[in-house]
Parts: sequence; structure tokens; C-alpha cells
Amino acid sequence: MVGGGMKQRYVFGFADSAVAEAGGVPLDVLHHDVGAILKAFDAIAPVAERLGVPPPKPRLPGFAYNHVSALGAEVVFAKGSEPNVVPVIRSPRDIDRLREPEDYMGSGIVPSRLRLASELKARRPDASDSIGHPYEGPVTTAVLLMGEAFLTLPYDDPGRARKLLRFC
Repeated sequence: MVGGGMKQRYVFGFADSAVAEAGGVPLDVLHHDVGAILKAFDAIAPVAERLGVPPPKPRLPGFAYNHVSALGAEVVFAKGSEPNVVPVIRSPRDIDRLREPEDYMGSGIVPSRLRLASELKARRPDASDSIGHPYEGPVTTAVLLMGEAFLTLPYDDPGRARKLLRFC
């Protein structure tokens, strides 16, 4: 009890790395293999029971790179690790050529994430059909698109920094 008898609300969850470890599944495999996802979430259920919390429902791992992938950034799934983004903006002039895709849902890795979510839901109706977080904020997106070079862009080329942030 907190604050003179008032209950404090909280949310509890299992990190993707804990789910993967419980299932003996490499972290990168959780992003591509529905069978591995189900195995890992079934394996974490006894841990949740011991902790006295509800077991998590099967889902694709948390993922916030769909939008930058749709803009042309490569997402790398390193063996046994979290995914990472290879920046697509290599020079400030590249900002002038940025365009939104005609169809975000049909671009980059989004179609494969949609297929995985659909297959997961078909195999386990209690599973989430989310493809992960849909986006990041504008500064994080700018850093994902340009890498750490974005952090000095407001000093080096303020106009393009503003243009990139407006685009994001």
C-alpha cells in the first residue's frame, strides 16, 4: 500500500531477452520463427507462475524499426542479438531526397512482420497480432536514419536538421 492505504498501480512484463532465454531460443530467432516464439512463451509461463504474475501472451518481440525500414533503412538481425538499423542517410544532402513510401504497410520489413503476426495469431488465438511498436519519436527516428552524425547536424547544417526533424 502506498499513500495511506491507496494501491499503487503497476505493470509487469518480461523482457524479450528473458523470454528467449527461458525458451532456449536465440534472441534474433524470435523475430523470424513463430514456432520459436511459441516455444519461448510457453517456457516463460512457469516462471510467471512462480512469481505470481499472469504469463505473457505470445507476441512478436518488441520492435520499433518498421517505419525506418519502410524508408529504406536496412535492419540487421545479428545472431543471438537485438536488431539494429544501418543508417540510410550518408550525407546531409541525402535529406533532400527523402520521400515517404506510397505504402508503408507494403514496404521494408513490414510485410514480413505482418505475415508473422498473422501466423502467430492463427496458431494461438490468444497471441497479440501487433507487429511491434509502430514508430519512434522524431529525434530517435532521425538518429536511426542518419546515425550519430545527426547529433552534430543542428550545428553543421541547421536547415537540414530542421528539414529532417519535420520529415520524421
